[in-house]
Amino acid sequence: MAQKLITTLLLLPLLACADKGGDADSQADSGAPATTPYGPDNAWYHAPDASLVPDEPAEDVWTRGEQVPNLRFTDQNGDEVWLYQFFGQTVYLDFAADWCGPCHDYAPYLDEFNEQYGEDAVVITMLVDDYDFALATAETVEGWVSRHGSAGPVVWLDEEQYARLVRPSSWPQITLIDPELRYVHEQVNSLYDDLWIEQVIDRMVMAIGGSLDYEAEVCGDGFDNDLDLTADCMDPSCTAECGESALTGSLSPCTPDPDMLTARADVWEITVTGGVATFEGDGVAEGTGFDQLIYLRPPGKSWDEKIVLGDDEWACTWPLETYGCARGWLRPGTWEIMVTSGTGGSDEWDGDCVDPELGEYTLRFSGDVSFKLLQDDVELQSL
Repeated sequence: MAQKLITTLLLLPLLACADKGGDADSQADSGAPATTPYGPDNAWYHAPDASLVPDEPAEDVWTRGEQVPNLRFTDQNGDEVWLYQFFGQTVYLDFAADWCGPCHDYAPYLDEFNEQYGEDAVVITMLVDDYDFALATAETVEGWVSRHGSAGPVVWLDEEQYARLVRPSSWPQITLIDPELRYVHEQVNSLYDDLWIEQVIDRMVMAIGGSLDYEAEVCGDGFDNDLDLTADCMDPSCTAECGESALTGSLSPCTPDPDMLTARADVWEITVTGGVATFEGDGVAEGTGFDQLIYLRPPGKSWDEKIVLGDDEWACTWPLETYGCARGWLRPGTWEIMVTSGTGGSDEWDGDCVDPELGEYTLRFSGDVSFKLLQDDVELQSL
């Protein structure tokens, strides 16, 4: 599964590694002092010039743009690992726990990510808890590695280092740290089917080589240069280069059933070419609540096996006091998506039986996207 994912990832060009100081002979010839790698002896990447690695901050903080703590871990080989030894790489700190089923679902994808992109980025799988919710130990790490592999560091922390963390409120959580060891953001990945994980992996690939020092996105290079969670056609600043389109529809008022479960749906065929496309969607009536869901049917599956395609209200651009919304991403290919509305009740949500205008919706796409309507305003139960 993971290998298939990697081979189908967008063919995004990776940014070339920055010059890492050259070899010792060339430095000697130029009269420059030899550099010393940073960090303890272990099997992983080390910043080649320790003099460039910043000092630790006086206090442990996890604030966007600020340096993260130099956490000390113990890896699957029993060796000490320092977070700061990865200075110069894009770092993903994977908060995981042995009791967390979704964390296990992500593991093979993240291991494959390390195999594919290990020269420029690293996923550090940080096991926080064991199966019984106690602090993870060397035995927890050993069991994880035997189950999922270890192309990258799989680590645990003692109580002193654990105290330096801000524990996630939801799992799994992947924290992005830029090459200068500054905190960028955290992504709580509560949805964990294969297609959702692929979207997360796409975003991780796009962030490789990005920096908080970049003030603007570079359109067309395939990367999230400014680390604002979007890249190229996913970034509003690139709309002119990438194109923007919208589809609109209206779901008729329903006929309530005794259980208030009747809902209606439109089914659209969406074709994406040239790169990952982003979309946002919602009802268009002012005061609409978020009862509008967008689903994707996985290839070869029935609508009974549909998945939510984007349910990220807090990341949307429209004000939440006016709109709820969904945001999602689509890889190149042809997809079928379903827009649903309403519960069949009289709760004044989208598509209900009281106000027909609340059945209207729009989906806005950035990228090279075309679409056509396959089924119009049908009862959800008939699909």
